[in-house]
Amino acid sequence: LQQQLQQQQQQQQQQQQQQQQQQQQQRRMGPWQQQERAWRRLLRSRGCAAAQPRARDQGLGLSSAVAAAAADAEASTAAAAAQHCSKQQQKQQDQRHPQQQQQQLQQQQQQAAARQSTHPPEP
Repeated sequence: LQQQLQQQQQQQQQQQQQQQQQQQQQRRMGPWQQQERAWRRLLRSRGCAAAQPRARDQGLGLSSAVAAAAADAEASTAAAAAQHCSKQQQKQQDQRHPQQQQQQLQQQQQQAAARQSTHPPEP
C-alpha cells in the first residue's frame, strides 16, 4: 500500500514538473509563437505536414503565413464590425424625425461648401 502511495506521489510530482516546464516555455514564447505552434499541431493532426516545407520553399516561413492569415482575419472582422456599426447608425437616423434628417443634410452641405471655399478644387 505504501509503495502504491509513493508511486502515485511520484507520478503527480512528475506531472506537475511537466506542466511547469510547459508554462515556462509558453511564457518565453510570444503570442505569435504560441499561435504558430497551435497551427502546426492542427496541420499535423490533419495530415498536412506537406504544407509546411512547401511554404518554406517559397521563402515564407510558416510564421509569416500565420501572421498573414491572422492579419487577414483581424482586418475582415474589423471591417465587418465597422459595417455593422454604420448600418446601426443609419437605422437610428432613419427612425428620427424627417425634419432632423433635413437639418443634417443642410449641415453636411454647408460643411462641404465651407470646405470648398477654403480649399478650392484644383483645375
